[in-house]
Amino acid sequence: MAAGQEQRATEGAAEVETAWPLADRYRIERQLAVGGMSTLYVARTIATGELVALKVIDARLAQDAAGVQRFLREVRLASSIRHPGLVEVRDAGVARGPDGASVPYLAMELLDGQNLADVLAAGDRTQREAIGWLGSLLSALAAVHARGVVHRDLKFENVFAVGAPGGPVTIKLIDLGIARERLDARAPTTTGTALGTVYYMAPEQALDARSVTASADVYALGVMLYQVLAGVFPFDGDTPHAIIVRVHTTPHEPLGERVPGLHPGLAALVDRCLSKDCLLYTSDAADEEDSVDLG
Repeated sequence: MAAGQEQRATEGAAEVETAWPLADRYRIERQLAVGGMSTLYVARTIATGELVALKVIDARLAQDAAGVQRFLREVRLASSIRHPGLVEVRDAGVARGPDGASVPYLAMELLDGQNLADVLAAGDRTQREAIGWLGSLLSALAAVHARGVVHRDLKFENVFAVGAPGGPVTIKLIDLGIARERLDARAPTTTGTALGTVYYMAPEQALDARSVTASADVYALGVMLYQVLAGVFPFDGDTPHAIIVRVHTTPHEPLGERVPGLHPGLAALVDRCLSKDCLLYTSDAADEEDSVDLG
């Protein structure tokens, strides 16, 4: 972290401490990240001394009932699903600030590593390693689907690689139930009924995210596999709208044609995941757990 970033993070932590409604439970160490609807801190649990990742909803959204409900939905989902490939929840609830306002929060295990997008961008890992990581991700995703939950924003940025650079990696799926509110084409999400990131968004999800099934996550997994194996997105464009149009109207280039010599079973798996008819997708991640070891 650069000196300027470190100073801003420290100042952000100091601002929180000034009127911190969780002062009897947590002491802020530093700010990790600011998202569309929450801020993530490294905090120390006062009772045990344990460091946790503490997510606190944005003060403006805390005044919005829908925003609070979306945040609390993540709390409930994350707390109800137990799997080694999911971030463990330590604590959750709604605190009261000095002004009486609600402050929803979620305390999770603090992960040491990087998101998978950054790991892959470094370029020092093999394609086979990446395929293996996605195989590990399937086990966690299958546990999510078994509880009737759809992630809706599956992408490399929401998969965490725990471990030291260059060493063994343990995969953790993060950000259950969070819909970001940015429209940038490279980290885009649409607002309203279409929630998710457009590069990974199944055709039916772009129309109505509320009614999607686990097959939408399988589609996103197909995009991730296509990226790893072909080095490009199956659909691209200059704007989120252009990408969505192509997803709906243009067939992707079959993976076996783009990557000659690829194991035909793996190519067929990815092509099936990217089908425009959600009825052709595999029903959920459990059906694909043995498939990504090919190649």
